[in-house]
Amino acid sequence: MKIKQIFASAICGLVLVGAGGSAWAAGAVVVAPDNSDVFTSTNQTDANTAITAAMAACTTKFGVGCKLIQSYDTGCLGIARSDDMRHWGYAVRSSRRDARYAAIGNCSKFSSDCHVDSLVCEGGGD
Repeated sequence: MKIKQIFASAICGLVLVGAGGSAWAAGAVVVAPDNSDVFTSTNQTDANTAITAAMAACTTKFGVGCKLIQSYDTGCLGIARSDDMRHWGYAVRSSRRDARYAAIGNCSKFSSDCHVDSLVCEGGGD
């Protein structure tokens, strides 16, 4: 499984976040039809934009059948995967620490060798 990260308008988003704004504070998680791949979109202006970007990345690779599993406006997204990349888990929580541990816990339901692959906070997440 490969984790895909989309950072649309990353430079603009970094400037806004660095200035203390939260205009780029939405994300989405989409999975492939066979659950083998996870696609995320972060640092978007709103949840609909994040969903559209993550879905576009998935449908480009898989065509039809991609599924939205979560969108969010604030919080931290953690994605964990197993060493063999066959298993994954995700979590959106209010803090980096909680997102990290919840993602590992969700991945660990399927594999004993999970580690955090990605951790991104939006809006009110720390």
